[in-house]
Amino acid sequence: MYEARGGAASAGARLHTQVDVQLIARIHSVCNKVARFVSDMVLYSDDERKLNREVIFALLGAQMLHMAEFGAHLAKQMDGGRNGAVVSFSMALIRHCLLDERTVIASDCKELLTALAQLAQAGQGPEGLVPILEQVHATALAAAAAAGGAMPKPAAPSRKAAPEETDPLVLRMREQVALLRVRVQPQPQP
Repeated sequence: MYEARGGAASAGARLHTQVDVQLIARIHSVCNKVARFVSDMVLYSDDERKLNREVIFALLGAQMLHMAEFGAHLAKQMDGGRNGAVVSFSMALIRHCLLDERTVIASDCKELLTALAQLAQAGQGPEGLVPILEQVHATALAAAAAAGGAMPKPAAPSRKAAPEETDPLVLRMREQVALLRVRVQPQPQP
């Protein structure tokens, strides 16, 4: 699954990876221990294998790897932003799984999103991190509004709070994005 790289073979390699993951998923349907084995293999492998986008995205799509567990592991591996490869991979993972494909929900990525938001707040995040976090925040608000059946309305004292007003992840993301907006705003030139 990990051997093929770039060039003309990339389409064939992608197909090979998809077939391999589907085979693993079929084996998992017979033996439930396969998912745990695959998870352990990914979590305890070297960074080259652990951060292989194609393989990880396929495993997440086939539900052979759980985003909550993998996200928590990546959050620890970021090492406060000192591991640039993990930070870059985490940004790509969030963009792919939460924004592009929507294969997971924001609460599955809570620890990973928190770690990325802390990097952005400290000004240590790479370029493009703040827009990704803002998009995740907007997506989480839209999902919360959709779960409520309509766009959120202002809270009245006599009614229950809208889902996005009580979801701790949405509240934390809203707070962090607001702080980031304050930091990112350009200072007026004297």
